[in-house]
Amino acid sequence: MIPRIFGAIVLSVAVAGPVMATEYDGVYKPDLPFAAGWDEAMTLASGNGLKIEGDSLKGMGASCTIANPVNVRAMDATLYDTTCGDQDAGRVMLMKTAAGVLVIRNGLAVEWLRSR
Repeated sequence: MIPRIFGAIVLSVAVAGPVMATEYDGVYKPDLPFAAGWDEAMTLASGNGLKIEGDSLKGMGASCTIANPVNVRAMDATLYDTTCGDQDAGRVMLMKTAAGVLVIRNGLAVEWLRSR
């Protein structure tokens, strides 16, 4: 169940040109007790982290493309269209938090903590 839910949240892209950085770029770990002591290297090695780089989010074997960013008025958040493989996966909103990033889909919100 976790990989399926995560797959609905996580996104990535293979880009022919240079990847543009976003304000969300970074490596994030789950907000769960088992990941409390993880640094960036441990988060990536665990396979349970989230990596945001340009128009790509990757984690737990799932990857999808994010495109067409729209700033959310009066919020530190951005709404994206998503594509996973050949399928249009819908929309996702990324929002900065004091500790990391909130990934929001219809009916589901998950906070990821920045790995240090």
